[in-house]
Parts: sequence; structure tokens; C-alpha cells
Amino acid sequence: MIDTIQKHFYLAYQPIIERSGNVRKFEVLIRFDEQFPLGNNPQEIIDTAETDPATIAAIDNIVLSQLVHDLSHWMNRGYGIEGLRFALNASPITLAISDQYISHLMALPIMLSSRLEIEVLESKIPPELEQLLRSNMQMLSNHGFPLSLDDFGVGFACMRKLTFNGFTNIKLDGSLTPVHQCKQTYQIVQSVVELAHNLHKTVTAEKVETQDQFEALSSLGCDFFQGWYFSKAIACEDLSAYLLSPIRHPKASGFV
Repeated sequence: MIDTIQKHFYLAYQPIIERSGNVRKFEVLIRFDEQFPLGNNPQEIIDTAETDPATIAAIDNIVLSQLVHDLSHWMNRGYGIEGLRFALNASPITLAISDQYISHLMALPIMLSSRLEIEVLESKIPPELEQLLRSNMQMLSNHGFPLSLDDFGVGFACMRKLTFNGFTNIKLDGSLTPVHQCKQTYQIVQSVVELAHNLHKTVTAEKVETQDQFEALSSLGCDFFQGWYFSKAIACEDLSAYLLSPIRHPKASGFV
């Protein structure tokens, strides 16, 4: 499986903007070409891989290596990534068990590590690995890596997860973004944003698809926004032109 993935995968980058409309981050997403024989749904591939710790750790290490290659290429070519962060999804299983992954992150030069933010979906971690995960996340946080709690608002004991000081950003689950359509959802997001800010954490709203959503979430104080209203994920070769453009319009070309 790993050999097949290595042959057919590539990375795409989805802009994450702040309220002013400026791009501040990109989420790093794995994609597969049309010849990939195992299906074209990346999330299904990752979900399957996470049933085997060695497989998901291998995928995460491959993605990290490719991201480092892409970042180094853009920096060497002067493609204007100053001030931008790249939010890298890492399986909590990998963060708990893969010494290779942790070592790779810790060994990165500051010019690269300062560009990274690690997104973690803690709900996927088996209970027996939770202590290892927290220990490694604390080590990464102490080393200067910002950590983002992904898909906040689904699963159980979400509020307890906010107590971990290593999380600097909370990503609201997409099910919470239609705040303009539901008074209860509006009140929930309002409370979450207020709590996160009181804990000195930023809030990212994902799956923003309409202007009404963006305006409502912005009025509630969300700090960052991501979704098809601004841009789908942009292939690496198209992102180079996007980075060089003096005006980074949210409706960029090269969507994948």
C-alpha cells in the first residue's frame, strides 16, 4: 500500500484567511492522481490506514518529507512564504508512536519549523496511547510548534481538550459553521469563541461556503476562515504562481 501511495500521491494547499481577507495559512492536504488504484477519496484512505499504526505513520512521514521539499523549493525560489504558516495534519497515532516522525520535526531548521503548525484530531487516539500522545505534543509545543485542535465540536469530552496549553488554535467542526441558520448553533459558537479567546487560543472556522456564513462567523469573533467560499485546495504547481501574485485573490485557479 505504501509503495502505491508514494507513487500516486501529491500535496495540495487550501488557503486559510483572516478577517481582513489576507491569507495567513495553508492547510496541507494529501491528494491522489487519477491512476491511483485504491479510490479517489483521501479521507477514506487515511481512515483505512489508521487501522494499522505502521501504515499511517509511514504515510505521515511521506507527507512531511514532501512538505519540507515543497517549502524548501519555494524558499529557494523566493516565492514569498514569509509570514505564512502551513497547517500539517498529523494522525494522533503517528504522534504517539512514531519516533521517526517526531525526530524529523524536531530536527528541522528554524527557517522551516517556524512555518509549520500541527493539526491533531485527538478523538481518533486509542485510550492506551493517549498519555504518549500528550507527552509528545507537549514536547513539540515546548520546541515551538503551534498545535491546532481539529474538528472541535464532535465526539466526547471536547471541553476537557481545551485545557491542554499546547493547543494555540481551535478548528471548529464544519457542522457548526451554518450559524446564520440556527440560533442554537449561533449561541454555541459564540460561547466557544469567547472561551477560546479567554484561554488565549485563536479560532478557525472551516467549511465556510457562503458569504452569509463568513459574515456571521466573523461577527462572532472567529479569527481565521477556510472553505470553498474562498478557495478549494490548490495544487503545488499552481500555488507557486499564487504565492508570486501581488494580489492573492481568494478565487485562485488550479483547484483540486
